[in-house]
Amino acid sequence: MQSNDLAFSWRSVPKTTAYSARMAIVAGVLTGLLHLPSVVAWLSVLPLAAMLYLVAREPSAKSAARVGFFAWLGFWSVHLFWLPQSFSESFGWFVWLIMPLLWVAEAILNAAVIWVAHRLTSTKFGTLWMAAFLTLLLEYIRANMGALSFPWGFFGYALIDTPLAQLASLGGVYFLSLLMLIFAASLASAALLEWRWFAISGGLVLLGLVFGLTRPMPNSPNRDALLVQGNIDPFGRLARPSGKSDLEIFTDLSKPKKPNTVIVYPEAALGLNQLANNIQGSSGAPKLGRLIAGVADYSQGFDKRVNAVAAIKDGALLGTSTKQHLVPFGEFYPLRRELAFIYNPIFSIFGLGAGFGGMDLIYQTKTLELDGERFGTYVCYDSVFPDVARDRVLDGAQVLVNVSNDGWFGRTWGIEQHFMMGRMRAIEAGRYVLRVGNTGITAVINPLGQVLQRAPIQQPLALEARYALEKTQTLYVRFGDWVVLLTVFLAILATATSRTMTDTW
Repeated sequence: MQSNDLAFSWRSVPKTTAYSARMAIVAGVLTGLLHLPSVVAWLSVLPLAAMLYLVAREPSAKSAARVGFFAWLGFWSVHLFWLPQSFSESFGWFVWLIMPLLWVAEAILNAAVIWVAHRLTSTKFGTLWMAAFLTLLLEYIRANMGALSFPWGFFGYALIDTPLAQLASLGGVYFLSLLMLIFAASLASAALLEWRWFAISGGLVLLGLVFGLTRPMPNSPNRDALLVQGNIDPFGRLARPSGKSDLEIFTDLSKPKKPNTVIVYPEAALGLNQLANNIQGSSGAPKLGRLIAGVADYSQGFDKRVNAVAAIKDGALLGTSTKQHLVPFGEFYPLRRELAFIYNPIFSIFGLGAGFGGMDLIYQTKTLELDGERFGTYVCYDSVFPDVARDRVLDGAQVLVNVSNDGWFGRTWGIEQHFMMGRMRAIEAGRYVLRVGNTGITAVINPLGQVLQRAPIQQPLALEARYALEKTQTLYVRFGDWVVLLTVFLAILATATSRTMTDTW
């Protein structure tokens, strides 16, 4: 009797877009809030299930897309709230008119996915599962849109503090996202008394937990590094020089207590002219023994820029590896010259000058070597792309080094999101990650994604870090994004299956 009452209560909910839109906004906001970096982020699967349910029960593709837009607008407005929040302090209220457009653009992409899911299937049940699979494929597309790539909002990151995160060593963050979406879709099915899919997905979760809890521990840390966090205001650096040079700040902190310690500087810590002078500036800074430093060249006033990592031994430059992915509308501005009539007034409002934004980066990526140790280095935004760390390991990297400058984020949750994604790279690649940020987060992450050491943010300091070298390759490093192909197969299967089913909803 209770089951029938439950079924009746769900089916009797009015299927009006107005009602569904309001519920969708609530579900989207709750998903965004729970998805914020925390130990309970995995609970975001619950409101995610509600989002999928609400779009699947709409009678037409148009109404489903409309409801999906409101759901995802709620999600993105929470997930990316830090963008205007962090930049408004320096650029003013105007950013609140510009940056929220990204929330709308991302919500439109998700709504388009919902529309396609509805059109490809003939039942609500089929739409539910198709929407889940296509959402995963949209995550992959977001990470592979060339210069416009923006791989934020992946659901797999919500599992970083659970044993299930270890599945990333098999199939990357996409494997975790697929598991989250399958479980959310099965929850939506269970709410309508379709329990078999919940039982199947529950079994998959249990297997994942067993795998995560039984993974062997990595090599114990046995090597020394000094991660130097200069805490230099990036906005102040652009506006005016400070009393003490950047080089003086970093070299004052660079005092390792042990021999053969590798010193790591964050993104843009040094200029190319300082490298040319064997890291001896006007301050008479000493030559450092083993140094991996983020280097940049702003001498052309942003018309041309080099953003890279350099390996230096006793003042001699051994090699460089450049940044692989530029930040859209931060380091790269699409059609900058063609749309100058739009860009120039906006840059002028921010006080950046009409010539701002015309960057030209030269790509040269490779693993750097110091005394036989092979360091896979990447810069800031590169850390949110799974393929970057994977490529470094394929090139022989024994330890990963992520130099960053998250000073732009201030104390918003953007800095924690960025760090959370960087932790996933350690699991995927099976490597220790030495992460050093200009203002933080500076930390050591082991190959299980566990944070072994972490320094407080927005303080000048040097973290005495310990790490180990690893040589084995994870299945993800060997086979890459095979989960995406699996999802394509599942989407095709959902399309074919839905045409032979009838709804019991």
